[in-house]
Amino acid sequence: MKTVNTISERNSVPNAIKYVATADGWDVYQIGDALPPEPAIDGRQVPESITLFQARAALRASGNLDAVAAFMASDKATPEQKDAWEYSPVVPRDSDTVAQLTMLLGITKEDMDGLFILGDSIHI
Repeated sequence: MKTVNTISERNSVPNAIKYVATADGWDVYQIGDALPPEPAIDGRQVPESITLFQARAALRASGNLDAVAAFMASDKATPEQKDAWEYSPVVPRDSDTVAQLTMLLGITKEDMDGLFILGDSIHI
């Protein structure tokens, strides 16, 4: 995380994925930084992680599962991302892959938070 004072500085930070306003400027979070806890949405807290099953179920419910599966099957996904898509027990909200998928799907951070909240509500 990098703290900056001006909009120009904020906008020039490479790989920025989140801006948090402070009294003196902004805290800019970059890919790889641990993100601060997300605020509650409609009274529901955004979970720090969900199971891979819950992530896939939420993606299916939102119509995004095929796009993510296609990305994971492509050469654009790293071998580690492919292994995680197949074998990881959990999907952390603050992972680089989730940030990348947010951009790939063309959704907002808040939309992704909503998918995590939805995923957290799915149980079998």
